[in-house]
Amino acid sequence: MLISKAKNKFSVSISKVAAQAIHQTIVLGLACVTGTVLHADSMIDSILKSIEVQRNQIGRQLVMNILC
Repeated sequence: MLISKAKNKFSVSISKVAAQAIHQTIVLGLACVTGTVLHADSMIDSILKSIEVQRNQIGRQLVMNILC
């Protein structure tokens, strides 16, 4: 649900990349193509905020680590 909403709303590539067998844990990788670093940063910030809002709506804890 998180992945499909992000793909549809932001037109980015996003997928599970690790920790698929660990209960209630998901590691996502995402990529976007844009003309500037500033726009890419803005898109990634918006995606992370959207995911956080979705997680809060279902009452789950969210821990984010961002690797660039």
